[in-house]
Amino acid sequence: MLSVLTFQQWMEARRRRRRNGVRIGRTIEPLVRNTIHAAVVRDPAMLTTALAALLDEKKASKAVDIAFRVVVRVLWDVHRGEPNEPELRILAHDVAGVETWARLDPDQVLTFLTETTAEVPYGMRTLPPEDTILMAFVVAGYLLSVHRCADERWHNYLDRVERRIEAGHR
Repeated sequence: MLSVLTFQQWMEARRRRRRNGVRIGRTIEPLVRNTIHAAVVRDPAMLTTALAALLDEKKASKAVDIAFRVVVRVLWDVHRGEPNEPELRILAHDVAGVETWARLDPDQVLTFLTETTAEVPYGMRTLPPEDTILMAFVVAGYLLSVHRCADERWHNYLDRVERRIEAGHR
């Protein structure tokens, strides 16, 4: 349970993050893209290799943060605002059903989606870190693939999403 002071600090930090864009550096962006690509093509070996490239804690933290932001941005695009709990529940079952190769539990995906849309800080999340990291990239890949425009490739949608993230837009 969050204390009142910690909760207020978290809410203020959330408001600041929403107002300010995030610079996606040249070293982080290819790591994020390669890891999402491995999830999109559903290649566990490639995903393991891509995740291994995130061994540096600072790089991993930035890459996972960008993946969280991609998930949130696409969810806001799809739902034209913050999705509600029933929408997240349906999505969690869809993700777990389609991405069977990743062995995701629908309840854990729901927890991940709920915490991600609420922008719960990484260190305060309830799922184990390895599950959170895996889901960040698998869910991002799923959303980019499924919700892109009909004549668009997932990575072009990612480019648009990243520009919005850098500009600080929802």
